[in-house]
Amino acid sequence: MAWPAFIVYMMVLVMLILLKEPYRFLSAIQHFGPDNIKAGERNLDLIPFTTTSTLLLGKSTLWDIIKNIGGNIVGFVPMGVLLPTLFAKLDKGWKVILCVFLISLAFEATQFIVGVGYCDVDDLMQNTLGGAIGWWVYVQWFRPSYSINTKAAHE
Repeated sequence: MAWPAFIVYMMVLVMLILLKEPYRFLSAIQHFGPDNIKAGERNLDLIPFTTTSTLLLGKSTLWDIIKNIGGNIVGFVPMGVLLPTLFAKLDKGWKVILCVFLISLAFEATQFIVGVGYCDVDDLMQNTLGGAIGWWVYVQWFRPSYSINTKAAHE
């Protein structure tokens, strides 16, 4: 049951992150190449908390804040649950969090390379936080014999 859930989940993530502007994405793929890259078509923010502080301190609506920050965090919680469910070697929190980070980085890099969406370090941090929360959920409800705080559980 976990594999079908993971496949559907990944399809939803691709749709929400990369295909939210399908015509732009398909056009970018079709015309991809060094001759077609123009300044200003790619959005990149590598300064931490710029987007987050702009949303929280600017004139953003509550819905914009929830959609952006909440969506980034909540959107990656299932990954923190599904990865250790599907892959036995992902038995430690740091391994799951690293995988979530790398998958999120792949999404962000794809957005930048293809020129759709907004490549933002805040998204990367929030997505990774969502995966960490997912790991916590996994430990609390799906693998209750695991103990985060004691070495005795691993001996």
